[in-house]
Amino acid sequence: MVQKAIVLVGGFGTRLRPLSCTRPKALFPVANVPLLERVVRALAEGGVEEVVLAVSYQADLIEAKLGGGEKFSIRIKYSREKHPLGTAGPLWYARDELRDSGPFFMLNGDIIAEVDYKKLLEFHQEKGGMASIALHEVEDPSRYGVVDLDSSKRILKFVEKPPEDEAPSNLINAGCYALNPEVIDMVPEGKKTSIEREIFPKIAEKGKLFGFKSDSIWIDLGLPGDYLCANRTMLERECKKASSSVKIDSTAKIGKNTKIRGPTIIGANCIIGENCDIGPYVAIGEDTVIGDGVNLEDTVIFPRSAIKNFSSIAYAILGEGVVIGQWVKIQGSPEEGQVVILGDCCEVTDKLTVTAGTSVCPFKCLKECVLTPQRIL
Repeated sequence: MVQKAIVLVGGFGTRLRPLSCTRPKALFPVANVPLLERVVRALAEGGVEEVVLAVSYQADLIEAKLGGGEKFSIRIKYSREKHPLGTAGPLWYARDELRDSGPFFMLNGDIIAEVDYKKLLEFHQEKGGMASIALHEVEDPSRYGVVDLDSSKRILKFVEKPPEDEAPSNLINAGCYALNPEVIDMVPEGKKTSIEREIFPKIAEKGKLFGFKSDSIWIDLGLPGDYLCANRTMLERECKKASSSVKIDSTAKIGKNTKIRGPTIIGANCIIGENCDIGPYVAIGEDTVIGDGVNLEDTVIFPRSAIKNFSSIAYAILGEGVVIGQWVKIQGSPEEGQVVILGDCCEVTDKLTVTAGTSVCPFKCLKECVLTPQRIL
C-alpha cells in the first residue's frame, strides 16, 4: 500500500507581510532552502511515497517550484481549493487521493517539525485510534492548541489557544497527524471547517484521539521573529552537517580581509566585497552582491539583492531584489522581537537609518530615515 500525506499550504501568511505579498509562506527560504522543500524531503525520508499539496494562494508558484516531485524521489499531486475551507476542508477536496491509502499523514506546511514519521505511524497503528497528533512541549502554550493526556496517551481534552493560566498542559499540537481515512467522512462537504476545533474534539469524545510526544525540533513560522529563529536553528544544523561553521557555495566570491562568522550560509554566485563582517546567523540568497565594509548579523537576505559599501544590517529580513545604498543602518531589536522587514524590490537610498519594527511594502523606495516603527505602504 502506498504511504501518502497531505500538506496544507494554502494560507495567506498574513503575519509575515509584506514578504508574503509576493510569495506563499511555504516558499520562504530557511537557511537558503524553501520551507516546503524541507517538508517534502523529510516526508520522502520518512517513507512517504506520495504527497498531496493542498494549495490555494499563489498556487502556481508552488507548483512551478516543486513540480511533480521527481527531484525529491516522491510523487507530488496538487489539490486546489476554489475558496478557503479551513484546516479540515482540504481533506474533503483531496478525498479521492487519500481514501484508498490506509492511514495517512496530514501536516501544516508552515512549520519545521522533525517528526519521526515511521514511529508516528507505528504509534498510531498500535493505539488503534482514528487520529494521532504529534505533540511538542513549549513554555507558553497560549498561542497553540493544547492537549490533556491520560496514562495511555489518549487525549482527554483538546483546547485551541487557551489563556496561559487555563492550559491543561504544555503539550501543544505540532501540526502533524496520522489519520484514518474515516476521518475524511467527518468533514462536511463545501463548508469551512477547523480540524482542531471541530473534528478532533469529536474524535476525542469517542476515545479515539491519541497524542504522540515528539522531542525533536519544532518551530512555528507564524511571526517574523519566529522566522529568524527558524533560520538560526537550521543554520546551526546545516553547518554542523557540513562540519564547518560556515557553508559557502563554490561559485561565491569573497573579498580580501572579509570575516565570516558562523553559522552562516552564502548561496550560489554571490559576490562579497573586501573588509566585510558577516555573521553570525546570516543566510545570503543566490546572486546577491555585497559591497566593501558591510556588516551583517542575524539576517535573512532573499536572492538577487544588493547591499552597497559600508552599510550595516542586523535582525532583519530582506526580500528578493532589495537594493540597499551606501552607509545605510538597518537595526532590528531581538530583545523586543522587532524585526525590520523590506519587501521584494525595495530600495533604501544612501545614508539612511531604518529602525526596529519597520516593515516596507514591495517596490517602495525609502528616501528619508525611518526613526519610529511603522508600516510603509
